[in-house]
Amino acid sequence: MALLIAANFFCEHCQRDRAFLPIHFAAVLANVSRQTIYRWMHRDWLHWRMIPSGRRLICLQSLIQVHEVDTLLLAALTRNIGPDKAGGLPKLL
Repeated sequence: MALLIAANFFCEHCQRDRAFLPIHFAAVLANVSRQTIYRWMHRDWLHWRMIPSGRRLICLQSLIQVHEVDTLLLAALTRNIGPDKAGGLPKLL
């Protein structure tokens, strides 16, 4: 299985620090196309933010609320959401 990288940011909608994923990883987790993720963003079903590079990241919590994610995968993600021991970005399996 590919390694998923998430970054923690403050989510304006959740009003909490949340894990944010790149769009292509969000699509894989939800088992939908990238176009579906963009549609959900356009309809404000997903919380997202733009980073300085211009890329958009999806709030993992909003993705979970919009689409049921496999329970085992979700459990693995929430256990591993913190920063890695080297102090870098969290690694999600």
